Amino acid sequence: MQEIDNFVARVVELFHLRLGPSLVDAYKLGSLAHGGFSNIYSDIDVGLLLNCLEAPPRMAELIADAKTLDAEYGRKLSVFWGNPEFPWGRLPNLDRLDLLDYGVPLLNAHKPQFRRPTKQEIRDELLRSIERSWKPR
Repeated sequence: MQEIDNFVARVVELFHLRLGPSLVDAYKLGSLAHGGFSNIYSDIDVGLLLNCLEAPPRMAELIADAKTLDAEYGRKLSVFWGNPEFPWGRLPNLDRLDLLDYGVPLLNAHKPQFRRPTKQEIRDELLRSIERSWKPR
């Protein structure tokens, strides 16, 4: 687990250097944050809480750069990012809940405080997910 923590620390440092003051904090999410992480099955989930009005330019390139920091762990890296007040980024409602309830801050010990998604918003997102991925198969 120490190797994964070291990888996550390098990933967070890269985002910190490149995003500067727009990065409020970075967080461990998912099984890294609330237990049950498996080297075989789990993704390495990292959340980035931003304080900017628009999405940072070339965010996809920055995420791709983070994945190159380790050949094995980079393939498992999932980055959730955004400002919950704006419709850009990759911070779906289920991941917003995870960030609010379980996110482990890695830079500034910032406790996230934004509106919790409603039950209806979560249901709608789950239905969209089923429509996109499960039903076509």
